[in-house]
Amino acid sequence: MSDTKEDRLEGWKEIAVYLHIDRSTAKRWRAQGMPVLSVPNTKRGRVFASRREIDAWMRQRTLDCNAASTDQKDDPVGALTSKGDGVLTRRRLIWMFGTGVAIAGATVWFATRRWSPHAAEFRGRMIIALDANGDQLWTYELQREVVPAQVGRSGQHRIVLADLDGTGRKSILAWARYSVSNAGGDETELVCLDWRGKPRWRLRATPPLLDHDGNAFEDGWAINDLLVRDSGGTPAIWMAVHHYTRFASCLLRINPSGKSLVQFWPRGFVDRICTFVRDGHPMLALSGIDNSLDRPFLAVIDAYGPPVCAPLGNPDKPRYAFANAPSALAQEYVLLPDTEINKFYRYPYFEPRDVAYHDPVLEVTSNQGPAEDPNFYFEFTPSLKALKVRPNSAYASIHDEAYRQGILDHPFLRCPERLRGMGLLRWSANSTWENDVIPMAE
Repeated sequence: MSDTKEDRLEGWKEIAVYLHIDRSTAKRWRAQGMPVLSVPNTKRGRVFASRREIDAWMRQRTLDCNAASTDQKDDPVGALTSKGDGVLTRRRLIWMFGTGVAIAGATVWFATRRWSPHAAEFRGRMIIALDANGDQLWTYELQREVVPAQVGRSGQHRIVLADLDGTGRKSILAWARYSVSNAGGDETELVCLDWRGKPRWRLRATPPLLDHDGNAFEDGWAINDLLVRDSGGTPAIWMAVHHYTRFASCLLRINPSGKSLVQFWPRGFVDRICTFVRDGHPMLALSGIDNSLDRPFLAVIDAYGPPVCAPLGNPDKPRYAFANAPSALAQEYVLLPDTEINKFYRYPYFEPRDVAYHDPVLEVTSNQGPAEDPNFYFEFTPSLKALKVRPNSAYASIHDEAYRQGILDHPFLRCPERLRGMGLLRWSANSTWENDVIPMAE
């Protein structure tokens, strides 16, 4: 038996806690063959065990139960025949059948709970799966070294666990960035591993987009955001990607088998995704930058609907369109406002930092300048009706500093945005742009 400090379990309490069972069950399993040894020369019957040997015994127990179940299916009577007279009473048959099902079920439940990942992380080029206690379950080695993650940058490493098959066993979805010396930027892929660490599929972040002139884009794509829905409907994965050197981006929808399609075709970047339910139907909220009109956008689309394109942009900027984009347009689409704080930081527009659903409000946060907290919180209904915008606590002082420097011609108390609200552009049901206003909260 292995006797390293990390591997050793001391006493029935540690053994029971490790197995997620009570002490009496642990003692009964020992009588059935679980490798537990007594400490020599002790009067109170102290015991110890090896984690690895117990894990191996549990795996074999699961295999034996599955084999016994198969044998019983082949010869259900012979497998349960008594050695005495070859006849089983009805009570004994029912008892033995029920006990076998209970043992097999408990063993399968334990194995699923014990060896199905509860978390995962990157360590160098390795993906490490962890159990509920933070102990290592297995490792998977990527084919290449990943680029070290940089805090605050898009396209960073991320791992999501999801039940893609409805079995309760979590698959691992990991996006990884690799350095590519002969490309404009790093290469990114999404790796899907099953609960045992076996590869299910791999998907490079290379969408089938054609530039406005009909040519394919060169390599150099990154993942901006990843969203998984594995409950309350058909499992699906959504992945926002962008090109490193070109103004191109899209939203991919991926099924559990790794097959993808382009679901949203923007005229700029898709940065963030969130999901919510409206009238019993799954929807997606998307935020990003509309480069054709130089404004941030917020869109709502059907989570499982057909592909749609962003509404018509500036005809003088054809480069922000795709030659193979669908003709259907997103009907719920809002361009967020230019703000006076843009002038202070000398930015053409702010960047949406996040989009989230806090029932019943959709919230988009914006960030500019060195502040860690968002500058604005824009609130909408699930159908994109404007509710209010809340500035952060520093906004008034930043505004007045811009006034003192002569960047703005009025202090915060006389700011038109504060008094009359901020201007929005909304794509209407008549396929035209309409002006709208979102009031500023006091």
